[in-house]
Amino acid sequence: MFKAAATGHAARAGVYAALLARAGMQGPHLPFEGKAGWCAHVARERFSMSAFGGHGTPFKILETLIKNRPALGIAISSILAAEKLAPVRDIDDIQKVHVEVHQYAKEVGGTGDHRWHPDTREGADHSIPYVTAAALMDGTVNL
Repeated sequence: MFKAAATGHAARAGVYAALLARAGMQGPHLPFEGKAGWCAHVARERFSMSAFGGHGTPFKILETLIKNRPALGIAISSILAAEKLAPVRDIDDIQKVHVEVHQYAKEVGGTGDHRWHPDTREGADHSIPYVTAAALMDGTVNL
């Protein structure tokens, strides 16, 4: 449910940060290179900003993935399970596929005609039956 409000929340956080900065509040002195900074604890090495793109170098954001499959988050475990069996060589050999998910996943990703017969890309990637079948047939779900 928060997904619909995420953009507005990010804008609010940006405005709030700007107001704090205008009032004189400062952030960490060395957020990237300090002894408790991002380089030491996340990247594990020093970096230069040019590595993140610009001036003819592709921006790193183009390589960023938040999910390991392009689907509804609660459908990913079904995709990963189907990938272990995939690809199915002869789809006619399959009589039934039983997928167990928790109640919320069933309600959000598996209930309703639009989940069993999606007619848009977003409908398909939000459908547990669709992405499971796609993974079984194709070996995975990707863009």
